Amino acid sequence: MTSAIVYPYKKCIPKNVLDSMPSGFSIAKSDSGWMTPAIFFEYFANAFIPELAAIRRQEKGLGQKEELILTEKDWVVFWMDGYASHLMYHTSQLCELNHIVLYHFKAHSSHICQLNDVGPFKPLKNEWRKAVSEWRLSHPYTSLTKSNFAAVLKEAMKKLDPNSIIAGYRTTGLFPFDEHAVHYKRLTATNQRKYDEAAFGDMQSDVDVNAAALLALEHALGEETVAQYKVRQRCGPFVATKYPQLIVDDTVTDEIKNYIDCRYIGAMEAVWHIFHFPLQDRHPAVQRLDVHLEHQQRVIFQDGQGLMLLHVRGVTSFTDLRTVNGQLCETFKDACSQLNLLEDDAE
Repeated sequence: MTSAIVYPYKKCIPKNVLDSMPSGFSIAKSDSGWMTPAIFFEYFANAFIPELAAIRRQEKGLGQKEELILTEKDWVVFWMDGYASHLMYHTSQLCELNHIVLYHFKAHSSHICQLNDVGPFKPLKNEWRKAVSEWRLSHPYTSLTKSNFAAVLKEAMKKLDPNSIIAGYRTTGLFPFDEHAVHYKRLTATNQRKYDEAAFGDMQSDVDVNAAALLALEHALGEETVAQYKVRQRCGPFVATKYPQLIVDDTVTDEIKNYIDCRYIGAMEAVWHIFHFPLQDRHPAVQRLDVHLEHQQRVIFQDGQGLMLLHVRGVTSFTDLRTVNGQLCETFKDACSQLNLLEDDAE
């Protein structure tokens, strides 16, 4: 059946949201983004009942132009929560004409009677987290917005295990109908978790989202990039080996070799290395160097001093600095005098 998504818009739904809606979904809007009686009626009239009629025609072997006559055997039950948005006289009349029984669950009993709460909702949440992680890894510079929400939700619903839906019907006693299948003791909070485990003990309810995210990351980066950094999770931090062929054995106790071959880095730094982002920056890229004389005495030049360093360029040694016109001077003062950098002998 078609699923309905209600968006929080007071005016028209944006065109990009409408154009991005995948097949299998109907779209509606309300001021708050919640279901309303009018939206619920339109969903039944335009989506649920036409699709139900197509199923009935197929079961009866009727064509599209043949008349569909409903009998007492064609009644179906539509289970739903007893929210005010579901309670509308026109919807009840429409369902009665189409042999649909609307059954509202009692208030505060959804955790034992509502098949979606008991069955597929929790696995669907896990699949949704995985789908979001995979989408963000494949769209690193794009935000998940209303325009691409439905597409990600569809991917999560595709991977939902059908056994979780079957378990929801079975555990609530709706199909096969069994009043003894309901876990009435779950009405107390202390027994709720225990009976959840008993009902879904054969299902994997907790999905390792981190492992799925790492697999999606490796797929997005490619084998060559991943091969440069052999990343393993070990007690929280990651181990990035220096060589791809190196296998870090937990039994090795050579600390010096381990320090040379690998080092511990955090998750953020590991991703920074994988994407080859710059690790440091310097602006401006100029560093002031200390200047000393031939015997490495440290000197500090005042403003206006250091004349030779300002006027003699391209020197690579102190000898070059004392060479003027190919002649080696005995002192730096003589070299300054030859270059006419001194006003008198006293300077």
